[in-house]
Amino acid sequence: MKNLILASAALVAIAGSASASGQGYQPNKLSNVDAAELNIYVPNVNVDQLTPAQVQSVESALYGDDKGKVAALRAAVR
Repeated sequence: MKNLILASAALVAIAGSASASGQGYQPNKLSNVDAAELNIYVPNVNVDQLTPAQVQSVESALYGDDKGKVAALRAAVR
């Protein structure tokens, strides 16, 4: 019981710190990690101007198989 309470408190603290820092889930926007990885493969991309369809394509390319990843990312941001 004590462990359950401690685990619940930890989850609340983590969720609170993520939302307070503005790093919570934002639909139709790439996470900072995904944006950084995209910039590795396709430099000089303005991730703030990607459309929701482009964001979805980029995420699919990043989390799909590695075959043709760079080509898929370049095609997604054009």
